[in-house]
Parts: sequence; structure tokens; C-alpha cells
Amino acid sequence: MFMAPEMILNVGYTTLADLWSLGICLYEFLLGRFPFANDADPRNQPEIFREVLHSPLVFPESWKRDPGSKHATSILQGLLTKEPTKRLGAQVEGYTAIKKHSFFNGLDWEMLMGRQLRPPYVPNREVYAEDKDGSDSTDALASKMTVEEEEALHDEDDDWEDPDPDWDAGF
Repeated sequence: MFMAPEMILNVGYTTLADLWSLGICLYEFLLGRFPFANDADPRNQPEIFREVLHSPLVFPESWKRDPGSKHATSILQGLLTKEPTKRLGAQVEGYTAIKKHSFFNGLDWEMLMGRQLRPPYVPNREVYAEDKDGSDSTDALASKMTVEEEEALHDEDDDWEDPDPDWDAGF
């Protein structure tokens, strides 16, 4: 379901196939279903491939009626263009065209890349028994650390050794 048409047709592909996969993921995140072969048996690859290659990209009527869906529909149509050279991100501007798309209006890419952007929604954390009695202090400590501090802590504890480092020698 995530394979770009050029991959299915075995005509060679580039990173533009990744943009197709991004479009599939984004469609699923926003609409809760796959854009192609949503009802197909996942084991029936020929049916899935036929749908990806020949079915048009459609949006439910309820989605179209939502006035906020205009920008999302536009980026999805751009990413899920079957002709890779016409796909959003394939032109001269490259990935900048995606970053400048109206779907991302208001997103500060520099803050995102610098890990300084606060998420718009933070789900409630699962509470485990060890969290309730306070016996596991590393989790509480980790929640107050920066990403870099947490990574450094994990690097210090990394004394694991691969028991069979040459497992792939025969490949």
C-alpha cells in the first residue's frame, strides 16, 4: 500500500518514491484509512497494486465539506501524484516546495529541526505500577532531561556486546 507506482512497475525509482510513502502516511493519519485498496486483503498484492496504479485519489464527501481540509487535500494530491516527475517535491524547488506548502503555514521549521518546538498535543502518559510507588526514578529523571542529556545517559549505560558479531558473514 505504501509502494509508489514506479516501484510497482519496476521502472526504477528515486527518493521521490519516499514522497509517495509520506503522502500515504499523511492520508492515513488525517483520514484514518488508506487512499488505495483500503478494503483489500493485505495478502492480495496484485489487487493492491492494481488499485494503486489505476484508481483515482478520492476523498470522502464528509472530508470535502470540511472547510479546513483545503490545504490538506492540496498537499495529499501533490504527494500522491502517480507520475513521479510531477510529484510535489520533484521540481526545481525540491523539498522546499513541501516545506513552503500552505498545509505547513505557521510551522517554524528551524525550531522543529532544533528540537525546540513544543508539540500541539501531548497525550496523557501511561502510568505503570513502578511509577506510582516511585521505585523507578530513572523515568522521572528522564522526563526532566533534555534529549541530549538523555542520549548521553543511555550511551554511558551501553555495555552490551553482540554475542555473534559475524552472524551475517555468509550473505
